[in-house]
Amino acid sequence: MGRRVVGQFESKSAAISRSVQTKPARRLTWVSIPPTAMVSGTWGRVKSEYMKSMLTGYLAACPATPTTSQLSRVPDQADPLPGAAVGTTWLKEIQPLPDATYDSDPLDEEAVDSVIALFTGRLRSAAKFERESAIMLANLNQDEATKYEQGLVALGEFLGAQSFKPPGQGRADAAWLWSTLWITVEAKSEQKSQGMLSMDYVRQANTQLASLASDRGDELPPEGSISVIVSPRTVVDPDAVPIAEPHVYRAGPKLILDIAHDTVRAGKALRGLGADVSGEILHTDAARTLWEHRVLPTQVEDRLRRDPIRGL
Repeated sequence: MGRRVVGQFESKSAAISRSVQTKPARRLTWVSIPPTAMVSGTWGRVKSEYMKSMLTGYLAACPATPTTSQLSRVPDQADPLPGAAVGTTWLKEIQPLPDATYDSDPLDEEAVDSVIALFTGRLRSAAKFERESAIMLANLNQDEATKYEQGLVALGEFLGAQSFKPPGQGRADAAWLWSTLWITVEAKSEQKSQGMLSMDYVRQANTQLASLASDRGDELPPEGSISVIVSPRTVVDPDAVPIAEPHVYRAGPKLILDIAHDTVRAGKALRGLGADVSGEILHTDAARTLWEHRVLPTQVEDRLRRDPIRGL
């Protein structure tokens, strides 16, 4: 088993050698891996050391030899082998840039102004930003209901929305409000992945936008607003599908956490713009930064619209 798995390194080495456009890689010989090394964490280290030693010898002959830090990243760029990810930390893949060219939208411009006000005001301190963003990510990376709701409210604020937990029975766990878009979020974080999303949950989400509008003294929510049920369950009760309103969607906890991580990355990039940048230049740079991290309201809305309840 050890011999056959190690053989996979030859194809990965060849791919890496082609990427640096050097002469073909040396032919690899089979090596024996002790059975104990196949334990997940140990196997991950064996893989790293094997790849690093192999590439160090090979790339030493290349015209431009990578630095030690560059070599240390090579194993992480390879696809993890089966079973190797358990107990092993892999670098998160580089976030893809948006497909389209940035185009200013009044909704997004409103959010940019709010985010700038947040980072030049309450979160001006780097220590406070680090503390609050870490708490938000921790709350969204666990399943206890109260902490998860707090994480959702914090995420909405980082996105430049008016964000709060609406009071009252049957209301959403978090509401993210911009002038022309409302998003209500109902979290079922404590659910297990087994089972179906029930009809009661769908009925509850159906009415949350209307309840929010009534609480605010508005006749209707802004056109195009959506309600999202966050649940690890991917199957919806068949009887609930036909009664779901078109504005109700399902999202997994991982998607919410991904958006939160993207938001924190954007925040760190914004902090790096420099204190001497202000006015229209700051607004333009901030808008592009948020767009590149896919956390403008129109982008977040698109990400949350992937799974309509009626379309599951």
